[in-house]
Amino acid sequence: MSAADGFDGFDGSDATDATDAAADELGAGADLDLRRFRALDLSGRDGSGGRLLECALTDCRLDGVVLDGARLLECTLSGLSATTLSSIRATWRDVTILDCRFGALDATSAALTEVVIRGGKIDFVNLRGGSLARVSIQDCWLGEVHLGGATISALTLTDCRVDSLEMRGATATDVDLRGADLRAVDGVEHLRGCRISEAQLQHLAPALAAHAGLLVGDPPSRPSSGSVVRRRPDAAPRTCPGASARHTGRDRTSDS
Repeated sequence: MSAADGFDGFDGSDATDATDAAADELGAGADLDLRRFRALDLSGRDGSGGRLLECALTDCRLDGVVLDGARLLECTLSGLSATTLSSIRATWRDVTILDCRFGALDATSAALTEVVIRGGKIDFVNLRGGSLARVSIQDCWLGEVHLGGATISALTLTDCRVDSLEMRGATATDVDLRGADLRAVDGVEHLRGCRISEAQLQHLAPALAAHAGLLVGDPPSRPSSGSVVRRRPDAAPRTCPGASARHTGRDRTSDS
């Protein structure tokens, strides 16, 4: 199943068995099941290497939070805000991200599977070298999105604005970009496997032509019938038919 087939993500808010958690429970190597972090300031917490299963984080502050190498499974992140959030080499599976506001999300070499991102804004997203499978991004404003070297399968963008998309070295399969307002793309040669709209094709045409080494321009215009043709300085003067004969006749008359 692809993200375009209607996958809506896991809603951790429906986990009625979840219990409220304290901020200090999010620590390195923490193993958390059915925990709910609500309206907490988690700034600076280091949850690297931890595991969060069927957990919900709602209306929390996450400035500088580190989730490197962590596993987030069947979780919902809703109404979160963070200047920076690090999730390098982390695993996100069956995760829903709702109306979150991140300045920078560093998910280098992370694995995202069955992930839905809906609403909100992320100024900088680094997914270089990562893997994305069955990911749906809806109604989001994304600033810089870096997918260089990533392996992408079944990614769909719907009603999104993307200021800059970097695709250098990426491998894409079943990627639907038609629902995105793409302002700039770096690495158009790696869009193979992506579906784009006709309007996007027109916007990307100069970059695609440059990559192919094409020189694009209008053909030279032909002079109209009433235009004046300028003579080259080194061109021989043109004479009218019979001009030499008339001139010779005048010379002979004067001699006589």
